[in-house]
Amino acid sequence: MRPKHLLEPSLKEGIFVVPKSYREEERASFPSFREIFGNDNPVYIEFCSGNGDWLAENALKNKDINWIGVEKQFPRVRKIWSKKKNHAIDNLFIIYGMGEDFLLGYPVEGVVEKIYVNFPDPWPKTRHAKHRIIKSIFIEGLLPITKLGTTLTVVTDDAPYAKEVLKEMEKHPLWQNSFTGEMPKDYGASYFQQLFLAQEKKIHSMEFVRIG
Repeated sequence: MRPKHLLEPSLKEGIFVVPKSYREEERASFPSFREIFGNDNPVYIEFCSGNGDWLAENALKNKDINWIGVEKQFPRVRKIWSKKKNHAIDNLFIIYGMGEDFLLGYPVEGVVEKIYVNFPDPWPKTRHAKHRIIKSIFIEGLLPITKLGTTLTVVTDDAPYAKEVLKEMEKHPLWQNSFTGEMPKDYGASYFQQLFLAQEKKIHSMEFVRIG
């Protein structure tokens, strides 16, 4: 596999490539989750999957759950794919592209039960705010794939960004802040989590539940 600009979506070897633009008729090009995994097990999605450490660890530990990783950088997608192949993780599927492009262009099934966004780039400068993943277009894009009771977990080391996430989520009454304690000890580890903990940074974990 090699990175290249694609005008059409493509599916190959467990990776679905999302082009930068799409047409409405292309929705049919994305298979159903049942077609992808061959079962009706619960579906969990991680956005900003990075190198896939957290994703692969949880997929290996929870074989009865179907995991989807969404990552926009090809070198990282390749590392996730390598983990999938090397460890024969059949319950893992990879989306190569922007999270909001994927949400707006393809899936329409309201079956996803858990969504994770682990250590997204905070884009701290104001002029870069449009690049932050937790914004209205993303939050609204989650509605077609989720159902009542679906949870959204966001983890970051950046305190100002944590406040920004809370502020953005408060704008959407169908999502309610439901976090009541610290991150579970069995949550799993990622490259960035280990890096930030080594730097003695505080990890901010937030959880929201869809209530409408």
